[in-house]
Amino acid sequence: MLVVFGFSGFESSTSLGAEAKDPLKSIPRSVTHSVVFSGIVFIFMAYVVVMGFEGSPMSLANSEAPLDHLSEKFGVGPLGTVITVGVFLSFFACTLAAINSTARIIFSMARHGLFFEALGEAHETNRTPHVAVAVAALITFAAPTAGLAFGISAFDAQGHFGTLCSFGFISVYLLITLAAPLYLRSIGQLSWRAVAYSAGGLAFMALPLLGTFGLPGSELFPPIDWPNTLLAGAFFAYMLVGVAWLLVERIRRPQMIETVQDAVEGGQMQFAVAPAKRAG
Repeated sequence: MLVVFGFSGFESSTSLGAEAKDPLKSIPRSVTHSVVFSGIVFIFMAYVVVMGFEGSPMSLANSEAPLDHLSEKFGVGPLGTVITVGVFLSFFACTLAAINSTARIIFSMARHGLFFEALGEAHETNRTPHVAVAVAALITFAAPTAGLAFGISAFDAQGHFGTLCSFGFISVYLLITLAAPLYLRSIGQLSWRAVAYSAGGLAFMALPLLGTFGLPGSELFPPIDWPNTLLAGAFFAYMLVGVAWLLVERIRRPQMIETVQDAVEGGQMQFAVAPAKRAG
């Protein structure tokens, strides 16, 4: 799950679909490039770190800062400081990206009545969802801070929250992969290539789920253990609460749900006619 978490966020640019120029080209390109570039760096650095730890008294699995350890091992300590600063800036950039995409989702849901109306307000001058951004930033700060307050180390907190978030990422990725062919068929753009991508995506994303939950009696895929059992239980409970809340809203305010569906269908029609306009 943590490996998947290392790649999660590659789709952040999709939350800017309504603001991007030529979104049918620029967004797929940005998503593809994010996956390719991050994948190349990830695989290359995995070999570098594993080879570097050969013969080291410290286990790679127990190292909180493996690159810093390797810089000391090979006598280039100052490089470790540079790497640490780079990691810090990378985490900071990833956090900003997550806050940005989360805020826009909260903003959109608030505009459709699913959240408090105040979260759907835009800045008078900059026209940015500043209230939603502030709330997203507060939640992002409060979660790990609460873990530290309860005595959970920063290293363990990263692992726990990363695993918990990965459950959410995998669930969303699976649902989108299942929905994509249906969406493409609804706008007349379904192809065998899209179906093949969907099938391949489902098969690929089944691996981290199998690795996390395991198979009874399997040594290659051992059954899920503590604290992953608690994290998985918390995630499923959170999802059940969300589904129950949405069902209640459908009963209480059916018009609001219809408005959301109309907005989605309007976006589908926009993308359905775009290829025809370009061809013309």
